Amino acid sequence: MKIQAILLAILTISASITAYGNQKALDPSGQPKLIQAVSPQAEDADVGTVVTALLTISEKGSIEGVKVGHSNTPRFAKSVAEAVKHWRFAPAYRNGEATRSLVLVPFRVVPAETQVAMR
Repeated sequence: MKIQAILLAILTISASITAYGNQKALDPSGQPKLIQAVSPQAEDADVGTVVTALLTISEKGSIEGVKVGHSNTPRFAKSVAEAVKHWRFAPAYRNGEATRSLVLVPFRVVPAETQVAMR
């Protein structure tokens, strides 16, 4: 069975992103919003494999830093790290001004036919 990586957060981004930082100062409508994404490849990963990426998003919405959680599939983890470097966000806002933010994004490997069904 052919497998592909899919980013569940692309499909349901508002439910999948967890913003970190000063939650009291960041109003709910001011969270960063994904506007461009690239999916990683998962040739070496088994279905069900999950890798998380902690992204630092700049005031302009570009990715300033990426930390990928531990994985038993290093090529998939590397693919996640490379893919998210190309993502772009509308930045988070605090007190009416764009601000840096952190988001935690889970990646899960699912069968290719499931990916098509979820679109």
